Amino acid sequence: MVLTIRRRWDPLYGLMVEADGALDADTCPVLQATLLTALTETAVCCDLGGASVFGAAAADTLAVVHLHAAYLRQPFSIREISDLAASVLRITGLDAILTIV
Repeated sequence: MVLTIRRRWDPLYGLMVEADGALDADTCPVLQATLLTALTETAVCCDLGGASVFGAAAADTLAVVHLHAAYLRQPFSIREISDLAASVLRITGLDAILTIV
């Protein structure tokens, strides 16, 4: 599977990290490393509008990044989630914990 990650500055949310493609066990470590590194510098919003696959690995990645952001006291949010991603987050209970904008 293929994942493309782009970074751009957003005046409202800080660093916008856009993930396009499959968020699976093979690609999520790259997204996680990107998000964790970015959080050491600034607020981060992860745009998941282009995610074609979203499962347990993606949910785990977002949980880990959320905890790390809380530890660093940096804002972390996600946006543009698909219906599938919303279902996975609801089933795992992460929808009640993550900041979804």
